[in-house]
Amino acid sequence: MGYVAGGWELGTILTATTGSPFTVTNGGGGDPLNTGFNGDFSMDFADLVKGCRATPGVVNNANGLPQAFNPACFTAAPAVAGGVLVGTSGRNNFYGPGLTTVDFSAFKNFHFTERFKLQFRAEFFNIFNHTNFAAPNFLNDANNSIGTTNVGVLGSTATPSREIQLGLKFAW
Repeated sequence: MGYVAGGWELGTILTATTGSPFTVTNGGGGDPLNTGFNGDFSMDFADLVKGCRATPGVVNNANGLPQAFNPACFTAAPAVAGGVLVGTSGRNNFYGPGLTTVDFSAFKNFHFTERFKLQFRAEFFNIFNHTNFAAPNFLNDANNSIGTTNVGVLGSTATPSREIQLGLKFAW
């Protein structure tokens, strides 16, 4: 009985981080930072409505989708010289949800002779199956542009769901 039940080795890894920064934009294109980049998403910052709590935490919108910020707290910035829309919300002033995950492993070595050994491993990644959302502009698309239907929606996860891996290793 001790040969099977004894001698197990256990390990765990806890990962906990704060959320990634993101920018709320007007969605009108342009290059207000004069970087020369005018890609698939706009860097025209939206105006922040004074006194409004923009980031109440992850809440569900009217469609039941998780949202990282309150879109009612932002308006389109007024155009300035050259048609550039630079609002008061600023670049990377908001943070998406944090990330927490726990990985666990257990393994045992069985020695048959001095030369032959069998190792059994059980590994559990994200053992508590905690959902970790990515920032709403994870792929730098237009997810944070005010006036769009998916404004602020947390549409992807930063980690996979629980994964279990079992293995045997024979050494001689």
